[in-house]
Amino acid sequence: MDIKALKYRVFILIQIQRTVQFKITKMEAGFIA
Repeated sequence: MDIKALKYRVFILIQIQRTVQFKITKMEAGFIA
């Protein structure tokens, strides 16, 4: 396994998780407001 490819994959997963978390937070904030 290429370590560079592995790091790249982990980076993308983190980016996706952050985006999803951000959307959920915005939705919850809009829900409360």
